[in-house]
Amino acid sequence: MNTPIVLGHAEGTASLERGGYTFEEARQRWKTGDYMKVIDNLGADEEVVIFGAGSKRTVRRLVLQGETASLTRSYFLADVDADDKKRLLTLYKMFDGK
Repeated sequence: MNTPIVLGHAEGTASLERGGYTFEEARQRWKTGDYMKVIDNLGADEEVVIFGAGSKRTVRRLVLQGETASLTRSYFLADVDADDKKRLLTLYKMFDGK
């Protein structure tokens, strides 16, 4: 994985790993997205993946699906609502040029 870029903002901090998340989509097509973790000032965190470019950019939330005895975690990608998408993409754009 890439070294995360950490950015402070009015509501907390965010870290971004460009190309930091690879996942398998239906029919074994692999996609790579940018992994972003957002921690608000109260300590709540959310993990998302941003993929696509320009107006086709989208955000999916990482949701823990399970953990094996060997501590391997599995996640699924959940949709985010329109307000969360707008907020998260605004944060993501703050990383431009960093």
